[in-house]
Amino acid sequence: EETIKEKDALMEKLKEDSEEARQRLSKRMKQEYDDQLREEKIKYQQLLKETKQVSVYEKELDKLEKTIEERDKALLEKSSKVLALQSQLDEKQMSSNETIQTLKDTIEQLQQQLDK
Repeated sequence: EETIKEKDALMEKLKEDSEEARQRLSKRMKQEYDDQLREEKIKYQQLLKETKQVSVYEKELDKLEKTIEERDKALLEKSSKVLALQSQLDEKQMSSNETIQTLKDTIEQLQQQLDK
């Protein structure tokens, strides 16, 4: 009868130890899960932050590209105007040169007539 009591006591002790071990394991697994969840949450928040930053960079890049396109267009227009003005200047220069040559010829003819 004492052996049965000892056996029962031992079984009860084993049962209690088993329950304690199960609770410790459960607590440790929950802690590991919570830690992993916290790490994943931090990674997610960092990724979200980086994604938002990329979005900001993309918007800035779009603005810069638009500004560059506008400046290129304005530069092209100004270049066209400069070329047109250069062409007009060349024409006027040629016309002036012709006028000067005509005046020189006229002066020479008048000089020859005076000399006669």
